[in-house]
Amino acid sequence: MSDRDEAIGQNLARFRGERTQQDIADAMRSLGYKWSQATVWAVEKGERPMRLTEAIDVAGILGVDVSDMVSTRTEGMFRMALSKMMDAYENLGKVVSDYENAQLLLSIAADAASISESQAVETRDWLNLTAARVAERVHVGKKIASGDMRFEKDPKTGEILGRGPWVDHLLLAWQIDGEAGSHGEHSEEG
Repeated sequence: MSDRDEAIGQNLARFRGERTQQDIADAMRSLGYKWSQATVWAVEKGERPMRLTEAIDVAGILGVDVSDMVSTRTEGMFRMALSKMMDAYENLGKVVSDYENAQLLLSIAADAASISESQAVETRDWLNLTAARVAERVHVGKKIASGDMRFEKDPKTGEILGRGPWVDHLLLAWQIDGEAGSHGEHSEEG
């Protein structure tokens, strides 16, 4: 059988978790397939290929996406990482919006209140600290450069494990972004 059949079998075994092979066979029989416990075993061992319609229905039984059912481990990792990236992007947008709303609320409250000079200084500091500047302060690229964040490295060569053109692309983007910030483009003086 192919590597893909082996991956599908491993996915079936992983996704069924505590459910028995017989449970899966029974569920598939209830959908009209002639599956037995031996069929599930053969699929999990990569000895029997799964038809597309079977994969769709098994995925439904297990409550997973069919693409997860038929993917190799690296494809699954990529889809998971891409999904996390999209979720993080959406969450970051919400956080930036909340931060800017808090700044607006602070400016409105400061305009309406009689505040002391020290409160005025603190208010000015908060209003000058834009969301972009906050992001710059927590920039992951800078954490890597400072040694606060470490990648696993090959003990012999010192190269980042799993490093390829996409990791190089990201590290270059972080470096360029960091250099832009160090040239005074993000000065915190107001």
